[in-house]
Amino acid sequence: MMTVRPADQGATIATELFRLTLAAKDAADQGRWDLVEACYAQRGERLEWVVLSTSELGRLVRLDEEIVQRIRLVQSALSSAIQETARTCRRLEGLRQGIGARSLDSGTILLKA
Repeated sequence: MMTVRPADQGATIATELFRLTLAAKDAADQGRWDLVEACYAQRGERLEWVVLSTSELGRLVRLDEEIVQRIRLVQSALSSAIQETARTCRRLEGLRQGIGARSLDSGTILLKA
């Protein structure tokens, strides 16, 4: 069952939708993904109570696309960082193995206490 809201309240809700979307965009720019999620959850609750014009919907979609671009950029950066970390771990493991092999080959006697 859909509840009909007065026109002025619909405008207030539309303004709140834009405010929440802009807050989500700011949070995404700051890497505050918990706040992005919270803003979208609140926005979703309010969307069921308002009918937006085509231009308002277009504006929301454009803001959403900016947030999606930010998410993709961060995902790419994280993926690169993870790959670099994996390469570093492999190099360190190779060094550890190389040091261990050299100490055994050097004729050094290792004593355990």
